[in-house]
Amino acid sequence: MEQVVGAVDAVAVALCPFGFEYLHSQVAVLSESVGFAPDQLRYCLSLFAAYPLALVFRLLPVGLKHWFSFVVGVLMAQFVLGSQWIHSLITSTVTYAIVAAAPSAYSPQLVFAFNMSYMSASHLYRIYVDYLGWSLDFTGPQMLLVIKLTSFAYNCYDGTDAKLTTNPTNSQLAKVYASRRSLAISALPSLVEFYGYAYCFTTFLAGPAFEYREYIDAVTCRHFKASAKTTTSCFVSALSKLVLGLGCMAAMATFGSSFNLHTTLHATFPTVFHQWGAIYIALLVTRCKYYFAWKVAEGSTVLSGFGFEGFTKDDHVKGWNAVSNVDILGFEFGQSIRDLSRAWNKGTQAWLQRYVYERMGNSLLATYFVSAIWHGVLRPYVLESKTNKTLYDIVGTLATALTINYLAVAFVSLSWEESVFGWKSLAFVGHIGLVAAYIALSLKLTSIIMPTLLEQYPALSVIYPFEWENKYEFTWENEFCKDTMTHIIALCAVYCVLCLGGREVMKKFSPFGLTSALALWNLGLAVFSTIGSIRTVPFLLNSLFTRGVYHNVCSEAFPHYGRGPVGLWVTLFIF
Repeated sequence: MEQVVGAVDAVAVALCPFGFEYLHSQVAVLSESVGFAPDQLRYCLSLFAAYPLALVFRLLPVGLKHWFSFVVGVLMAQFVLGSQWIHSLITSTVTYAIVAAAPSAYSPQLVFAFNMSYMSASHLYRIYVDYLGWSLDFTGPQMLLVIKLTSFAYNCYDGTDAKLTTNPTNSQLAKVYASRRSLAISALPSLVEFYGYAYCFTTFLAGPAFEYREYIDAVTCRHFKASAKTTTSCFVSALSKLVLGLGCMAAMATFGSSFNLHTTLHATFPTVFHQWGAIYIALLVTRCKYYFAWKVAEGSTVLSGFGFEGFTKDDHVKGWNAVSNVDILGFEFGQSIRDLSRAWNKGTQAWLQRYVYERMGNSLLATYFVSAIWHGVLRPYVLESKTNKTLYDIVGTLATALTINYLAVAFVSLSWEESVFGWKSLAFVGHIGLVAAYIALSLKLTSIIMPTLLEQYPALSVIYPFEWENKYEFTWENEFCKDTMTHIIALCAVYCVLCLGGREVMKKFSPFGLTSALALWNLGLAVFSTIGSIRTVPFLLNSLFTRGVYHNVCSEAFPHYGRGPVGLWVTLFIF
């Protein structure tokens, strides 16, 4: 492995004509004065340098925009990552070659397998050379590039897929087809256009990773009118994102040293509530690091012309959030884990839905597996009325915040030992609460009895005149209602006699002489089934409308459908 890495590194150094020695020396001096690591400082300076470069990008003609995006992106990658930038060149070039040469039906899968394998090997090598360490290396930008390259391959395939031109009757499938058509690439772009997309200088380091269609539409100004209205709104949106990012950076710089997660986990607090509060603040400060990078990168991306949402019917600009990567308020005040997943790293969520979940038969297991591999094997990702509505919103928000911060201990800690230590300091309340909730809900489900139909609708009592039938009960222990056991046994006996007797009678007839006997037999079955349906369907419908689909489908059968006429007739049908 060392020989392979050495050979690749030698090629990478040869492909770096600019050493950036002067810039590196100046960054080192600045790093000592501000107390910021040199690699992180280069990263931040590149994010801010994208703003004036974005203004230049806007003024260039279409052809030069691709070259500018490509060249500036490569130089920025070399300045921040050094020789490690070669990994992006290898994967992007191989991806383009596969899409250009391989059969279109197989190229997306080949591209996906290659990039995910390369990404996994990169994560493993990082563990090998720097276990539990943290340094800014190529794996972060490479993760974003994987999103771009795999989506590009699928978009090229969709441009040749004939079935997307059809109009399926299924509304959900029609929606998926329409989405794929809007993102499809009908002709393979030139290599410069492709590299301009892959190395787009505003998105290469911190995202957002968006579709090739978004890139080419913005470069060609295809989707918006060049007017003072769009220009002003673009500048305002970019400035607001920059200010928000700077605010997150200020929060990180102010509270980062005081609320370090490692220090907080090992500190002693007077009560568990103080500890929870300190951990919440520490993780909030940690999230500010992501908020800062994402929002600053979003601002320069919007300033370049990306992220336009279109016009309203009144010809007003809708906004510039089509490339937004995070909804900070939506994440911090989400009322459920589902809300959080949709607000955090939205570009990755869209990629997982479009190119993993929908392409793999709506498989959640495959989606979670790809997400875990994409994030890396080091982190333990595989561990992790109006008044009433207001109360629900408050409780849901608090419960979600506590849950996500409890799980985030593993996300940030990076190691199994540190994660377990952090959870141990919190007395494993999250795990205990999860098990307790599961047991409580299980007990609740098995104790919920089907709503009594006759108590809600007394008028239906004429359909159920027999008291012994209404009192029927069938449980897991097969205990019949003792007061009416003779009736139940008699009904079962009559049914069995009819079945056996009919069978013996039919044996005496020739195959072509069974017409009348079969007709009578089928008539008897039809009458029996009709009576059973009349007596069971109202119960089932009442249960469906009263308790909902989930509790009817996911609950155990006998505690709910073992009482009354519905239980009796279900038992008879089973027998």
